[in-house]
Amino acid sequence: MSEQGRILEERWNPVFRHSAGRLGSHYITALRTQGRLVGWRTEVPSRVSVPPRDVGAEGEWVELGPGAELLAFAPSEWTAGSGEPVLEDFTLGRVLIDGARKPVFALLRLNGVQGRRGLRLSARFADGQSAGTGVDLWFEPADIGRAA
Repeated sequence: MSEQGRILEERWNPVFRHSAGRLGSHYITALRTQGRLVGWRTEVPSRVSVPPRDVGAEGEWVELGPGAELLAFAPSEWTAGSGEPVLEDFTLGRVLIDGARKPVFALLRLNGVQGRRGLRLSARFADGQSAGTGVDLWFEPADIGRAA
């Protein structure tokens, strides 16, 4: 490796300073500081987007969840050894949040419950004690008690 390549490898630490936008910022704030899941409802086009997408249409914030339906998921054995620390505690799933019209990809913590299509889930929010993983929202089976 060239000297210049080695310097970049050792010292390069990019800092991203960009806005999530008007809607994205509100959505992230609601998740992180209020423990709420919200969507952006527009009439034209008629939809509730989660996470919100600013298509320039007038709209309003609506509360979503906390319930959801599991549509599909990646069994933990599929993601084992992926090198992603967050996947040691979570798996990936596709969920339809109550009040939304389209499903989203989300983190799941199944807690030993057999995953299956149609399983009722409940949203869980980080308590502000994040371990630096960026996990602010995940879903668990609805009958599991509130996780810290």
